[in-house]
Amino acid sequence: MRKDLRDYVSDILNSIIEVEEFTSDMDFVTFSSDKKTANLKGSDIRK
Repeated sequence: MRKDLRDYVSDILNSIIEVEEFTSDMDFVTFSSDKKTANLKGSDIRK
């Protein structure tokens, strides 16, 4: 089944919420130096 534009927007908004929740207690240094985070940064984009 083909995705509607609303489905893409919904996916983007849900991803933003997840990123905010995951990184809420991190400063930039912690975020950028965490190997797990560094490896996951683009994983959703490649789906």
